[in-house]
Amino acid sequence: MLAAHDGQLARYFNATKAEISILTNGIVSRFFTDLEVVNNQDKEPFFVFDCTNPTKTQIDFLEMFTADKFDIKSIKEWAAEHQFATRVKVLLTKIIASPAEVPGFIKYLLDQTPGFRNKNALRIMTEKLPGLMNDVLGDAVKNKFSTSTTASISAQQDGPNMTTEEEIQAFIAIQHILVGAGKNADDIIFKDEKNYMNICYKTKANWFLRLFFNETIKGVQFRLDPNEIALHLPKATVVLTKNGNPYVNLVPKEIGKLSKAIVVTFEGRATQRLENEPTDLVSELIQKAS
Repeated sequence: MLAAHDGQLARYFNATKAEISILTNGIVSRFFTDLEVVNNQDKEPFFVFDCTNPTKTQIDFLEMFTADKFDIKSIKEWAAEHQFATRVKVLLTKIIASPAEVPGFIKYLLDQTPGFRNKNALRIMTEKLPGLMNDVLGDAVKNKFSTSTTASISAQQDGPNMTTEEEIQAFIAIQHILVGAGKNADDIIFKDEKNYMNICYKTKANWFLRLFFNETIKGVQFRLDPNEIALHLPKATVVLTKNGNPYVNLVPKEIGKLSKAIVVTFEGRATQRLENEPTDLVSELIQKAS
């Protein structure tokens, strides 16, 4: 395990005048600096990069290490901001998961809700708060994706085919599912055809889902092995075959029931694309770093 060598790297860091240290196995790289104590490597990396699944934000950060952009001060400022944001996210995640366990949080909310002061207030707030917070976050995410995705729908259409409201809402829901699973929204695009809509990974030729919502009996086709997809569908789901790929009948509003299968199918296509195009990925990283 790569992290097992953090201590050895720290000894080298602390014995020199280095301000940045990097531990890598050629695939994953762990970036350290001395934000906690000057001249002492932090226990945790401020940035971890996995070259098998790079994002644009990560590539932009790596550009800071190119010869014409390298500046220790800027890198350490970025590291401080990134580490702060990461820790705040962890804290917020804990608050969302168990708000009643955060000292003073319930009292603060009660203080902000005048009139809600009866003897059952604390019990009601404690019981209902986790669900309320999830509802608020869910609505915020849904509104964000609805706004940004709907605004880009016309830009993605490249033919005379009319994208229906059902297809748009399904595409938004699929993006929401995948982003919730840690995927990059920019990697999820669509191509609308006359009889179906392809949901694709990065390029319009690399589809992983096919929505048949223009037919009398609506459904979703998965670009994955039928035996594997069956493991990730709700119990009693009938898996059919359409053009050699597994297919499930369902109405568009039920797309959320297929969340696990959607994530697994996406990951299958993303992995296969990387395996089939290793040269392109390496070339992209080299070009970015040159």
